[in-house]
Amino acid sequence: MIIELIGGIDRAFAFVKAALENGKAVVTGNKALLAERGQELFAIAEEHGRPIYYEAVVAGGIPIIKTVQESLIGNHIQSVVGIINGTCNYILTRMTEANLRYEEALEEAQKLGYAEADPTLDVNGWDAAHKAIILASLSYGCWVPCDKIYVEGVESVRAEDIAFADKLGYTIKLLGVIKLHEESKAQPSPSAACPP
Repeated sequence: MIIELIGGIDRAFAFVKAALENGKAVVTGNKALLAERGQELFAIAEEHGRPIYYEAVVAGGIPIIKTVQESLIGNHIQSVVGIINGTCNYILTRMTEANLRYEEALEEAQKLGYAEADPTLDVNGWDAAHKAIILASLSYGCWVPCDKIYVEGVESVRAEDIAFADKLGYTIKLLGVIKLHEESKAQPSPSAACPP
């Protein structure tokens, strides 16, 4: 068994591909790799009869991958909506509850270890987008290309936005959204979005 921990996409893809082709099972928590190149990797894994274990890529503390793969297998999933990025959820919660500015909430999240030293993929929405793509592939059996997904992060959310949402009775959250569109009965097309 090979455990991929190097991150990124290109080097990790080459490493995982070689491991599968050499008859090794692979464990990865690399959501960017699976969102961008997962379709290829799972085809290689199937061709060589080797598994890829990746439960940690989406909601690591909740067995969502296993649940979708095993417990919901007989269901027809129409959509999935959820808060799937803890860093952004923490930042937006602190902005709402403690009236912190975005920069202050991010700094606090980093000090507490809730945000990476480089939080770019979290705050620009791509971490949630990668998770949404993986959930869409599991839910609908086909992949949403990364260039076909709407992604918006939380960097531009300001105190004024939080206050305006509150006046309307809402709270701003970054959501991962996937939905099945069945315009064509032959080829259902999933879509994914990550708007705040």
